[in-house]
Formats: sequence, C-alpha cells, structure tokens
Amino acid sequence: MPLDFNTGHHLLDPVGEGADPAVRAQAAENRRAQIDRLRYIHGEANLEAVIANIQDLGADPFSTIGWHLHLWREVRHAFVSGAYFPAAVGAGAVAERVLNHLLIDLVDDCATEADRRRIEAPKAPTYAAALEILNRWDVLEPASAEHFNRLRIIRNDLVHFNDGLYEDPRGRSLEAITILRDALDAQWGVFVQRRLIPGTPGMMYARKAVEAEPFFRHYLAPVMAYVSPHHGLRHDPDTGLWVTATEEPVYADTDTDAEFVRNLKYLG
Repeated sequence: MPLDFNTGHHLLDPVGEGADPAVRAQAAENRRAQIDRLRYIHGEANLEAVIANIQDLGADPFSTIGWHLHLWREVRHAFVSGAYFPAAVGAGAVAERVLNHLLIDLVDDCATEADRRRIEAPKAPTYAAALEILNRWDVLEPASAEHFNRLRIIRNDLVHFNDGLYEDPRGRSLEAITILRDALDAQWGVFVQRRLIPGTPGMMYARKAVEAEPFFRHYLAPVMAYVSPHHGLRHDPDTGLWVTATEEPVYADTDTDAEFVRNLKYLG
C-alpha cells in the first residue's frame, strides 16, 4: 500500500544525557544531516526559525499517496520558510479545494440530481456548501468533518478580516496548517479505526462493511493489497519494495471479518 509520512522533525530532538554514547553520537550525526538538508532547501538566513517551525509543526499526514499530499507539501513549505500568512491562507484554500475535489470524484456514487446541478454549475460550491453536501453523503469521517469546519472558520477570519492576525501570525498559521494536517490524516490516514478489523495486533485489515463505501472504494481500495488469511510479506531486493505473498487457494470460509481473523496465519 503506497503510503507517505514524514517524521524527520524527530531527528532534530536532543538525546537524553543518560543515553548510550554510540546512540548519542548517531543522533548528533542524524541531527547535523537533517539541518544540512534544511539549509540546502530553505537557505541560511532564517535557519533557526526553520528548525523551530519544523519541530513545532511535527509529522506529515500518515496517508495514502494522492493529490492532496502535493498541495499539503506546498503549504507546509511556506510555513517552514516563514511565509506565515500565505501558508495559513493556503491551508484554507487547500481545504476548500479538497472538499470540492471529493464532490467531483464521488458525484456519480452519491449525488441527487439537485446535488449534481450544484456541483456541476459554473461556480463551484462554497466551502460551507461542500461541507454540507459531503456530510449529508456520509463521506467525511466525523473527526475529518470537525477539522474541516474549524479550518473554515479560521480561513474566513484570515481572508475577510480579523484584527487578531497581526498579534500572532505564526501562531495562527501553525493552527491552520495543523488542522489541515489532522483533517487529511483523519480522512486518508491508515489508522482510521472504524475501517479496520479489530483483534489483529500489528496488522491492518479493512472491514468488509467499508468495502462498499464510495470514499473507500474510490481512494483506498485501489491501492490496497488483497490477501487470503494465509499470507506474508517479503522484501524484493531488486525494487526495494515489500511484496505480499498469499497461500492459495483463497479460503472460502472467510465471508465475515471474524472468520478471516480465526483463519489468520502469517507466512514467515
């Protein structure tokens, strides 16, 4: 399953004094390499601020790869570079575009004729209208819908006017981008518990009940690995990829999630 995540900010964290000397030395080298990389990307002038921005922003969405991540990275880059107002406004703009993109991608699966007319009109639905439609379709995860709505309010304040912006532009920007990250994580992330079969520690299998959901079918199912209960992973040294290995035949007595779990056998 093609995934994207970036936890490079942890390389900037100091190691405790009590750590093994070899561990401390390796951590110091990793930190130097990460700072050199940031210097190469963002320049020397505001390097300390860049480091602080990376650390405060934290991880990228732990998400399946898609167009939403390309837009996220541009907003993230602006914030890390110190372009706080453009980054904050960009976060709101990306959120609105994501919502309208979902409408267009899922219109054939979910829309009424009235919905279709609104979506295909020359003027795209507003942020609020897109949220209303997607919530009515039950497309957005509850946490994702909450994050997108919070960002809608911040975006309106930033674009249309709010005196508070000038008091803490970095703080407002960090808030907006963090909410966007959390919204993408809640919608596209791989750890959405509602979608996963319980009782399989260390592994993630999609529940049968979510297979028919339009969002899951459109975005997640095409990039997932299909396996029987007897399966494993092997590393392909030629490509550097992990490949699934499934024992045939696919078992007929796994029509339910519980039966799949009962028949699980990992091929080591």
